[in-house]
Amino acid sequence: LEHATEESAVSWKHLEWKDGIETLRRPIPGTQLYAHRAVTTVDVPLSVVMKTIRDTPHQSSWIKDLQEQEEFHKSAHHQDENEHYVETAIVRQKYQFAIPGVKPREFLMKRTMTTTEAKDGSGRTSVEASFISFADEKQDYPVCDGCIRGHNMGSTWTFAAVEGGKKTKISAGVAVDPHLKNLSQFFVNAFQKRWPHDTIHRLVLKL
Repeated sequence: LEHATEESAVSWKHLEWKDGIETLRRPIPGTQLYAHRAVTTVDVPLSVVMKTIRDTPHQSSWIKDLQEQEEFHKSAHHQDENEHYVETAIVRQKYQFAIPGVKPREFLMKRTMTTTEAKDGSGRTSVEASFISFADEKQDYPVCDGCIRGHNMGSTWTFAAVEGGKKTKISAGVAVDPHLKNLSQFFVNAFQKRWPHDTIHRLVLKL
């Protein structure tokens, strides 16, 4: 298993290793919340990992607390100025947390999937999926019945082929405010710390 890179070690503080997954955190500026990151490497090629990631109807079986997901305005892959392949979509996710009396949380986000291809034409070398909430000023996407809309301040999943493509390094960095205003920030941080680890662990079991 790979440790956090030297670059990320400067900004992310290691918390623990569990189930072969490293968990890290760093403060979110202007808040009392922390962003959390989980990293692991699996003995599975990138193409196999992405097949599971792309299976949207079954994502709730491994993404922790996810109940429902919808995609809108999904674009075709197109090449950008850096010769990466980009796909965009609007995504709505509904989560039910295992906390008594807490209403479901909904996140309305812009998702950007960026794929890097090997220059020798041998296939994908990495895929990055970034998520960020946006203001639905025209109210094109009303909040689902009984839900409270949370705020994703910028979360990124990365999948990179390593060791000649035999393995895949998986990283999930999550910066989210679920608007759990009746709970202490200490509790919210402790609760959210588990999410990237548990989600990656479930994903690994699916591969």
